[in-house]
Amino acid sequence: MPGAGDERAEVKGNRKRKPKRAKVYTDLKTFLKADENTVTRERLLFHRFCFDMYLAAARRAYPLAVLSIEVDREGFDVVLDDGDRERRIQLKAVDAKTASWKTTKRFLRPEASLAQDLRFQPTIEGIGVGGAIVVMQYDPDAPDLSIKYLFCDAHILSAMAEGWVPRPKPRGRGRKPGSPHTAEQLLTLLNCGIGAEHIEVPKGLFVEARGPEHLLALLEMHSPEDHQWCFMLRLRLGRQYTPETHGPLEREIQKHLQQLIVV
Repeated sequence: MPGAGDERAEVKGNRKRKPKRAKVYTDLKTFLKADENTVTRERLLFHRFCFDMYLAAARRAYPLAVLSIEVDREGFDVVLDDGDRERRIQLKAVDAKTASWKTTKRFLRPEASLAQDLRFQPTIEGIGVGGAIVVMQYDPDAPDLSIKYLFCDAHILSAMAEGWVPRPKPRGRGRKPGSPHTAEQLLTLLNCGIGAEHIEVPKGLFVEARGPEHLLALLEMHSPEDHQWCFMLRLRLGRQYTPETHGPLEREIQKHLQQLIVV
């Protein structure tokens, strides 16, 4: 026969546990910074990027293809395709504190068809996939989650090394612009070694796009904004360039970039 102690133990064991109360966040910033919401934050910002790119392309009257990568094995997260140009994007979502980002040399090196025009080696040590790094710098204090798009690829690095990228005005403790010397050093590192080697790109070598349409133009994709600066840059750096025939293209490159980036 079970004793009274056994009955009390059985009753206690059959008690229903009280459901955990849902955590209440006081504001958007607290929600985004919570460790348990890391995946939610990443997906929210990824879909924000997709929406901004879709809308920018729609303003140019074409349907942009945005292809997401389920498993990040090649160093990129998303592919944009405007029907004529395909770009692989390494997408980073950060607040204002991150100072640099790592990627592989192969990812940043230009495609074979563009390598020599950008003064990269026409070998396995100079040819890559023509990738771009896009950093979504979000403001967790803004109720609408305002986004700044920072951008870097081989074209920007090449133009920056030549001193043709307009330098942004200093804004207190904000992003400090990189120098042509810093860009040239990074290009030297990119032009040697195996493609799988990692390379660190400082924040100062990124430019800030004025908006989503301007980001598409920086990527040399169809956009309401002019994207001819990439073609002019390759022409200016290429062997076929002559000042007498083509004129001072560096001025045009600077002029076009000034319309696309925050200075």
